Amino acid sequence: MKKLRILIVDDMREVHEKLKSLEERYNIEYAISEEKALSMIKENDYHGVLTDYHLGNESSKGGLNVIRAAKEKGICSILMSKENRKEEAIEAGARGFVFKKRLFDKYNPYNK
Repeated sequence: MKKLRILIVDDMREVHEKLKSLEERYNIEYAISEEKALSMIKENDYHGVLTDYHLGNESSKGGLNVIRAAKEKGICSILMSKENRKEEAIEAGARGFVFKKRLFDKYNPYNK
C-alpha cells in the first residue's frame, strides 16, 4: 500500500527529529521555512501538511500562510503550536490544531 505523503514545516530541526517515528507509516518531507514550504506545496502533491505557527523571523504567523497555500491546492493541513491557536488555524483553512507537547508525547519514541 502506498504511504501518504506528508509535509512537516517547522523552523526547529529538533521538531523534525522528534517526529521521525512518523516515517514508519508516512512518506515525510520537511521544510524549515515558510518560503521553502510554500515552494514545496506549489511544486508537489501532498496528502497533508503539519505546520508550526511561528516560523522563525520570516513571519510570526508564517504557519497560517502555509495553511492558506495548502487549502488553495486542496491539501488538508493541521497547525501545531505551544499556544492555543485553534481559532486562527480553522479560520485560515486548517483541518485541525494540535498542541506541540501532545504531539511530541504521542510520537516521540523516547517517551515510551
